[in-house]
Amino acid sequence: GGGGGGGVRSPLQTCLVTLDRFCLLHERAEVRHSTLDLLIGLSRTRSASVKQFLVTLPNTVPCVVTLATQKEEWEVRRKASRILSGLSFDFDKKNTLMATVQRLALYEERIAASIMDGEISKETSEHLAQTLIYISQGRRQRRDWAERGRADDAARKARVAQGGGGGGGGGG
Repeated sequence: GGGGGGGVRSPLQTCLVTLDRFCLLHERAEVRHSTLDLLIGLSRTRSASVKQFLVTLPNTVPCVVTLATQKEEWEVRRKASRILSGLSFDFDKKNTLMATVQRLALYEERIAASIMDGEISKETSEHLAQTLIYISQGRRQRRDWAERGRADDAARKARVAQGGGGGGGGGG
């Protein structure tokens, strides 16, 4: 996925690529911890485009899901789960961020299993549960769009059949 886009990255995107490539998987714990703190901030941003760029990177989503759902120290899991729920929501449009929830849908079972496992703090389980809600909302959104598209097509065909096009001129 991702790629393309003229090839010229903004300084912020270059920074995010560095975080994704080196910092999340760094051998020093303090680097990994501060990277999570940065990602929490980024997941709370109002800029949907920043989040959309983040989720296209190869390591960020898989790594954060792993940290949120594996037997990590509770503080790491709390941070990772906050990142997941933050990345899944567009704070400006007040709805799910499709790019993220489509990517996270691949990990849905894993997220659900780790909630059921019960070996997590209340806050972590709340964030993970919220993430699952966003995933299902995203699915519903996609279905609604598809149905609306089909309804529009049907209405167009009905109009054409009814009035033989009604001078609408060459359809589309």
